[in-house]
Amino acid sequence: MSEKKLKRFLIILIIMVIFVAVLFVTLLKLNKNNRNISSNSDEISKLNANEVAIEDIPETEVSDKNNTWQEVKNISEYYAVEGITTSFFQKIQEFNDSEEEQGKAGSKEAIKDMLNNYIVADNISDAQLEQFIKKYSGESFEIERMYSKNQGNLINTYFIQGKLSNKDKNYNFIVILDRQTNYYTILPNEYIREKYGESIQLDNITFSEDMLNIKKELYNLIYYNEVTNADVSMDYFSSYINTLKQNTKKVYELLDEEYKQRRFGSYENFENYVKKNYSNLTSRKLSSYNVNADDDGNITYLLKDQYDNYYIFKASAVLHYTLQLDDYTLENKNFNSSYASVSNRDKGLLNCQKFFKMINMKDYTAAYNVLDSNFKQKYFPTQSDFENYVNSKFFTINKVSYDEYSNQIPSIHTFKTTITDATNQSTNQVKFNIVMSLGDGTNFTMSFEVD
Repeated sequence: MSEKKLKRFLIILIIMVIFVAVLFVTLLKLNKNNRNISSNSDEISKLNANEVAIEDIPETEVSDKNNTWQEVKNISEYYAVEGITTSFFQKIQEFNDSEEEQGKAGSKEAIKDMLNNYIVADNISDAQLEQFIKKYSGESFEIERMYSKNQGNLINTYFIQGKLSNKDKNYNFIVILDRQTNYYTILPNEYIREKYGESIQLDNITFSEDMLNIKKELYNLIYYNEVTNADVSMDYFSSYINTLKQNTKKVYELLDEEYKQRRFGSYENFENYVKKNYSNLTSRKLSSYNVNADDDGNITYLLKDQYDNYYIFKASAVLHYTLQLDDYTLENKNFNSSYASVSNRDKGLLNCQKFFKMINMKDYTAAYNVLDSNFKQKYFPTQSDFENYVNSKFFTINKVSYDEYSNQIPSIHTFKTTITDATNQSTNQVKFNIVMSLGDGTNFTMSFEVD
């Protein structure tokens, strides 16, 4: 190759590299802009590396696997469909907020594209469409459950149950998606209620061939974005905190049944617990996570806040879960197996950690129950006595270090302990000895120095 041809080849190669780099950066920006999940993924870490991988959207294929309505378990699929409902209400808000006719026209055109099949089926005029848009000014939509069904010929349908944010009213969507083209249409609650009434049986929902024929418009293309376990963990934790702020009853209903009875016993106890510790409980932030799946496809999210308190979300479908607010009320086989295999010293440390988890979660009943009976009789005849002492001597959130260990009496394990303020609002330290007596299985009793 001549020198002239070599130079020309190198120039072309450099241009191609620059072009590919620019294209890559552009695609990254587009992907970021299309994200519908808000997360602080960079701020949270994995508890360990043994976690289930996020599923990708299945390859485009004709499938009869989902010919009945089933809750959506595929995470990428769920968030892509959620993005449709989010985009829909964003366009409604843009229309209502715009002071210029051009801006309103653009937003209305997008909404028309999303509702195309509904508009055609019900012969909706422009005036009726504007009334529809104005009715939902200032609203957003929160999904509670999402079901999907394969209609054949690469057509997936989604039934989405949820609530409007401001009116707190039930609102349902149907999304029909052509998997071959990735274009969709929305059937709003108005259409569903008119066709099927207030009480909807999913098995009664049917679609005509015209309704399943999705036209390619400018604004009705679905977008699939990368969703990580960190994103989903953040969503679960944020959902819990936001619900705790707004609807205590709903959080109680989400609690695992066995856990609910053991930990609180009644809604009144739970409500009092939240009211008494509202600021503390609602200021928690996610710091780390772990995700595991069982053989039935159920996924467990083990989340930890900034004070090392655990939250267990057991999901049978995306954002459809039962909740535990600690990892000690209901012991599991893994913990019991690990506990049985460690030394008596480490058993004592695990029990100390469990005790302070109880204290930090303001679970005074559980903490009081593990105290030695003679110790309680002498210093804390009632649980209220113990609670008052803890609140006066300890911190709102306690950080614990164990400085020394002794086992001079075989059945007695003593830990020299220092606790500090985990919130850093105080520089004080509290030092005392914890005396631990191990029982059968994972049972134990303990006492500590009282001044």
